[in-house]
Order: sequence, then C-alpha cells, then structure tokens
Amino acid sequence: MAYIAKDSTASFDSRSTAMAGYISGLTAGSALTSVAPCRIDDDGKVYMCVTTEAQRTFASGSFVDFAGFTAKAYNSGDPVTLFRGNAIASYSTAMTPGKYCYSGSVTGTLSDAPVLSGDKAVALIISATDIMVLDN
Repeated sequence: MAYIAKDSTASFDSRSTAMAGYISGLTAGSALTSVAPCRIDDDGKVYMCVTTEAQRTFASGSFVDFAGFTAKAYNSGDPVTLFRGNAIASYSTAMTPGKYCYSGSVTGTLSDAPVLSGDKAVALIISATDIMVLDN
C-alpha cells in the first residue's frame, strides 16, 4: 500500500462535473482541502475521510461511508459541494492507470490499496495524472 501524493494544483475537470453526480447544501465540519475524499458524519457535517479503526465508526457504531470528493478547499462552516460518480480530477503525477484508489490512513488522502479489510475503492486512476470518482 502506498500513499498517493496529491499535486498542489489538483482540481476537477469542468466538463465531467457538469454531468457527474454531486451533493450540495452541506456544511464543512472542519477545514477541507480540494479534491479530498469526504464523509458526512452523524452531526450532518462534512469531514475528510481517514481509514483508521479509531475514526472509522460513528458514535452509533456504524462504519463511516465515503460520500464524495470536495469540489474545492473549504473552511470550517462553509457550504460544501461534493462530487460523486464520474467526476474527473487532475490529482497527481506518475500514477498507474487502471488501479483503484482508497481512502488513506492520513486524513483526506488516497492510497493505492485498501488500508483495512473491507475498504471500498473511491476512485479509479484513468491516466498518469487523472482519477475518476466512483459511486459507492
């Protein structure tokens, strides 16, 4: 398993987002970086995903689910839009097309392999630089 370094200019392709699924009307529960995998917590706010046992479950005991990727960077309390399936983003360099990406063990990052058993892929690498968000 390897961490996938996000480029400082990571951003979504506007043509793909025009036809992609999205969730809007949400509120950031903390500062969120751009093109970051996120979840909606049981307080109704958006937080960046992290795959660790300590932060993976809600107070109710259910597993944290991936909801989408941030459209841009947000401050805590800002209104948030998350992009879902088929949105394409420039994310990194020198990635291997055809591999899946998973929520990483560091908040808001991606990994090229599952961190924990049962982790679901959140994106597909479609070129050396681009990912496509998956619907889960």
